Amino acid sequence: MSHEDPFALPYAVKVIANPYPHTIPDAEFHLLIDSIAQRLRDQIYTDYTALEPGHPHKLKRSSLGLCVMDPTLPRSTPAQDAVMALITIGLEGEDLLVNGVGKAVTHWELGQDCGIGAYVHLHRLRDGSFVYGHSAELDGTIVGASGATEQQDRSMATQFAAEFNSCVADARKRWRLANPVHKWYCNQDEPDQRFTKIAGWLQS
Repeated sequence: MSHEDPFALPYAVKVIANPYPHTIPDAEFHLLIDSIAQRLRDQIYTDYTALEPGHPHKLKRSSLGLCVMDPTLPRSTPAQDAVMALITIGLEGEDLLVNGVGKAVTHWELGQDCGIGAYVHLHRLRDGSFVYGHSAELDGTIVGASGATEQQDRSMATQFAAEFNSCVADARKRWRLANPVHKWYCNQDEPDQRFTKIAGWLQS
């Protein structure tokens, strides 16, 4: 999904996977991701155009590339199968995206802010790894962002993760209110098949 706004910055959102198709249908989930991307786009536009040089939030460019990992998956999942969404903001966003992907994937695979690998644990980075940090993880949601200073990248990645977690919690609360007797997060009110399979071991 690509967007053009003559009064702000272009941005694009690609949702790779929706981990919550029953409780947050695809259309609602796409809107959730898109709305967070729009708010971040607007913040980047303001911080780049309205702030004076030397201001701590002044951005060096009006572009960002972000990669968001699926917080519902175990870390044993291959990183390429765990990407949940890709987002680009600004004219350089697509060029910067590979850096954001590198940060998010490295964080997913090594279990730590990719800046630790870049600046402390250099022996953990294989050839082809990104040499700059940082990534962010908030309550299990990993985001890699690239386009500003390293500290600003981490701040915007953390902001995106925080808003995503909050929006999912709100959507889940709305679903629970609409389905108050459900015991499982599922429209059919049934457990995940893996739970049923394991429980069935009792009789095998």
